[in-house]
Amino acid sequence: MILQSAERLDNTGVLVTRPAHQNQPFIDLLLNSGAQPIAFPTIAISDTDNISAAESRIASLDQYHLLIFISANAVKYGVKLIKNLGKHIHQPVSAIGKGTAQTLQQHNIPVNVQPAAGFNSEAFLALDEVQEEQISGKKVLIFRGQDGRELLANTLKSRGAEVDYVEVYRRCPALSDIEPVLELWAQNRIQIITVTSNESLKNLYDMTSKRGRDYLCQTPLVVPGERCAELAQKLGFKIILLATSATDQAMLDRIRQWHKSTNALE
Repeated sequence: MILQSAERLDNTGVLVTRPAHQNQPFIDLLLNSGAQPIAFPTIAISDTDNISAAESRIASLDQYHLLIFISANAVKYGVKLIKNLGKHIHQPVSAIGKGTAQTLQQHNIPVNVQPAAGFNSEAFLALDEVQEEQISGKKVLIFRGQDGRELLANTLKSRGAEVDYVEVYRRCPALSDIEPVLELWAQNRIQIITVTSNESLKNLYDMTSKRGRDYLCQTPLVVPGERCAELAQKLGFKIILLATSATDQAMLDRIRQWHKSTNALE
């Protein structure tokens, strides 16, 4: 597909902080748009360090009425454990976010409950299917990473559901070298930053250290939601751009909007 000149991102350096095993599709989108992506993973994803607890929970999969997958990583690592244990999904499945739903579909798992708009726990909790009259008395299993948010489970419990977690992966700061990134900033070769979670943003901030904070906070930042925008504001970012979700296409669309408005001012 040939892009119109207004959609091109030529000479735009984009810092990509997605985990290394997930960043290539976004990098390809950026390259096709003429941008110059700079891969700098701020989170590393790996198997849970309590595999026996996860396997024990999945062994009882059949007793749950609803399965909720929090993220694409929850799908990847959760489905692997389900298959390893010879289990099968028979109950309705919910996804938090478009990327999560797409990953489920790639595994031939239909998504039965998903917000039509809004791609976070708050949007999911507004659905009719998880209000008290529908969810009370049901057993719900949430697939997530270690140390995830409590909002979803706490709210469902308050509506009468019995909720369990299965923590199928863990996140930790990536061992990326910040020095080449600082050098690119000094050469004015990074025009915009993308982050897809609060944790990736906080890790980026911590990894940059005091020496690079001016570069960091003066660079426009694309975030996937209000919670991330609030954190960015607290950390001192000056230009915060809100995407409609954390998907690759939503991030790219927001970069294009920023690029177009920036060029119009020149």
